[in-house]
Amino acid sequence: SGMAAEVAAADVVILSTIRDDWDEPNDSREFGSDEPNQVLAENFCLVASYGEGTPGRGLYELYDRC
Repeated sequence: SGMAAEVAAADVVILSTIRDDWDEPNDSREFGSDEPNQVLAENFCLVASYGEGTPGRGLYELYDRC
């Protein structure tokens, strides 16, 4: 999808858990590649977490390049 390349090129990443409970009976249930998550884990550090999202996560999370 190109998302891993976009994450790799970013200086800042903002993630949200606001739709983690979304359940729709179609192909949106299928998980895609884990590569964007791997790029995030290898190159970014969590700066701050805002609000209460799913357990253990903020509603919004701010990541900066390490």
